[in-house]
Amino acid sequence: MEEQYHRRLSCPPPLSTPLSTTTATMMPRTAKLSDEEEAYFEEHFREAKANRPWVTLTWAQSLDGMIAGRPGTQTYLSGIKSKAATHFLRSLHSAILVGGRTAQVDDPSLNCRYPGKDRSPRPVILDPSRVWQKPEKSTVLRLANDSQASFPLVVRRSDDAGEEIRLPTEEVKIEANASMPDGRKHIKWDDILAALHERHIGSVMIEGGASIIRDLLKRPDLVDEVIITIAPTFIGEQGVPIAPKGSENPASLKNVRYLQLGNDMMMTGQLSSSSQRAMPPPRPSG
Repeated sequence: MEEQYHRRLSCPPPLSTPLSTTTATMMPRTAKLSDEEEAYFEEHFREAKANRPWVTLTWAQSLDGMIAGRPGTQTYLSGIKSKAATHFLRSLHSAILVGGRTAQVDDPSLNCRYPGKDRSPRPVILDPSRVWQKPEKSTVLRLANDSQASFPLVVRRSDDAGEEIRLPTEEVKIEANASMPDGRKHIKWDDILAALHERHIGSVMIEGGASIIRDLLKRPDLVDEVIITIAPTFIGEQGVPIAPKGSENPASLKNVRYLQLGNDMMMTGQLSSSSQRAMPPPRPSG
């Protein structure tokens, strides 16, 4: 396993960074949840597994199951309270993971701005195809330089021959050995999570984008908790759906709970394996 990963580190970043209290560009804090709402999220949070981090898969969607208005665009769905819940959840994790396309399109902060929580988790950018362009101008790097976020970890393919990011980031290169339907190779999630575990990351909150979420919906063995924010709005068929197309074994949740935050509804649960999913009731005869 050790030989599978090749790292290049230009400046060793800490696992998590205290938020600065002196910078003139300090980002505003979120709203605060009630004690009962905080407890709702804390009570099902657990420690790392033996060979991988604890994995929370989370996203916000519309009532018709869309996570964005159109491909390649950013769509704001979370309300004030559910956004606060997202930042509270970040405070419970040691890392936040997004794909390179999400990092490019949304330019997210990937930090924690929840009141009373002074450390931000480590951003992880999964970017095997190098779609994260000009990272030196990204919000996450700007905030890291201002001590308002941690410096990111960038995951690439081991056969990537692109130029090294000459920034205070860490690159982890992982062998692409899983075949796609079109014959291309991609990085296995087992290896990604093993690499994070090797970096002493005990828990990771995976926030998208769509292709990452779809991949992990097929891997209930790797996802410990699913948290979905459902906004009271419809986007329409031009939107970006979260559900995989044409799946013979659609993902489903068990141990489902609900919490209303403002006008949003947050659903939590665990993915069911195909053997655990209930069979449809028999059709009546006659």
